[in-house]
Formats: sequence, C-alpha cells, structure tokens
Amino acid sequence: LSDPDQFARSAEATAFGLRAAVGFPVLADGRTTGVFTFLSERSHAVTAADIDLLRAVGEQLAGWAERTAARERLKLSE
Repeated sequence: LSDPDQFARSAEATAFGLRAAVGFPVLADGRTTGVFTFLSERSHAVTAADIDLLRAVGEQLAGWAERTAARERLKLSE
C-alpha cells in the first residue's frame, strides 16, 4: 500500500492500519466488468495457490453476472 501509483487509496487505507491489498478483475466475454479488492492489516506473500483461488472466484462471479444479465434480457423480451 506504500505506492499510491499502485493503489489509489493507499493514504486512506494506511490511516486505518491496513498494510496490504490484492485485487482481481471480474471478466465477462473477455472484458473487465468489475474489480474486487481485498485489504488486510497483515502483509504476506501471494502464492500461486492464492492466484488460482482468486481466478476461480472471478470466473464464478463473471458466470453469475452473465446469467443474471441473460435472465434480465429474457424478461425484457417477453
């Protein structure tokens, strides 16, 4: 969080005692539809397993968003 170029709200996060952040995009049809950011009071190295987990969560969220949008389009077409 010490580099404001990497995290826009680093000053605010640091003021609340937060020391680390990790974020990942939510992708749909190859484009970013959102970003989830998690902050922590403790800093630790991100492992390959962590990255895999975040990727899987992002894929699940994107699938949910796509299904929700499809249901809405279907409702509007009826």
